[in-house]
Amino acid sequence: DRKTCYALNVTYPTTEQQLRLAVSYVVQNNLKAKIVTKFSHTIPALSCPQQNTNNNHAFFISTEKYDSGIEIDAENLAVTVDSGVRLRELIDEVEKNGFSLVAAPYWEGVTIGGVISTGAHGSSWWGKGGAFHEQVLEITVVVPASKSEGYAKILKLDSHHPLFNAAKVSLGVLGAISKVNF
Repeated sequence: DRKTCYALNVTYPTTEQQLRLAVSYVVQNNLKAKIVTKFSHTIPALSCPQQNTNNNHAFFISTEKYDSGIEIDAENLAVTVDSGVRLRELIDEVEKNGFSLVAAPYWEGVTIGGVISTGAHGSSWWGKGGAFHEQVLEITVVVPASKSEGYAKILKLDSHHPLFNAAKVSLGVLGAISKVNF
């Protein structure tokens, strides 16, 4: 279905705090939101927060500009990345530091948040295999919250948290992926 996707507004957070404020705004104003990236590669019926073009309750939160954080922890062989960082940028940065990724999908334009939330994969027999989300050690997600919590909160989930596996390959339903550590 090649229908045009409409939204009331779009915001481009550059920090985790701005991402939390965007989710808070959506919850406080009872809007339907969709997390999007600079590149879109999906079926509109799945990516649009609403299908009725007369409905102005849709809101896009774009991670296009939330892409500056790549922190390499050489001692623990780990990296923490903002969700809007594109895969090619991550590959280049880890290579500059003498490291490589265990697995990666073929298309390098995908964002880290996108590759994690959609279950994109490459091929690898090493470790946990070629699925990129299987390499995640910790994921930070911005989720809706109560009024007393400011309508949005930041959850840091590791493998011991009951929502950890749900946050991976969540298609953005659980919340907005902010940072990924793997």
